[in-house]
Amino acid sequence: SSSLNSPRGLTVDLTRRTLYVANNGGHSVLVFKNVDELTGSVTVAPDAEIGGVATGINAPAAVAIDSERDLLYVLNQGTTEILIFEQASTQNGNSAPARIISGDGFMQTPSAIFLDPESDLLYVADKGSNAIYVFTGASEAEGQANHKTLSGNNTALNQPTALFVDTTQ
Repeated sequence: SSSLNSPRGLTVDLTRRTLYVANNGGHSVLVFKNVDELTGSVTVAPDAEIGGVATGINAPAAVAIDSERDLLYVLNQGTTEILIFEQASTQNGNSAPARIISGDGFMQTPSAIFLDPESDLLYVADKGSNAIYVFTGASEAEGQANHKTLSGNNTALNQPTALFVDTTQ
């Protein structure tokens, strides 16, 4: 279904003026183009929907975009995976992701992602394990990808549900 159903996260591709919405209840990502032209109270259908069995999208909680590489990252809560779709700007329908980063064995309840495309790092907040995972080489990551884990009493993490990284520091 191409309507909002429990939306959980969003990201904007500023280069292409496109909004991606993690449509948790619809098990899809809704795509709205030319978002800078929308004004006031607007009711529009999405321009595209990435969803269906082949996509593997299951209760998406967050999305992130790498505009330069045209990669879309989708954080699944239903399967503790991060799906990576190439040619994000042209995705529509039931296409399989190019790669999958698996959280099997360490992710419990991933809740948010932040992408630093310049450093090629992907940060994942996991409220179930009170941890932040940092994936290096995010644009090529797949499977049990190389990552570092921030966790433990000294971090003061308590069920993190969002994150932002100041990439200017």
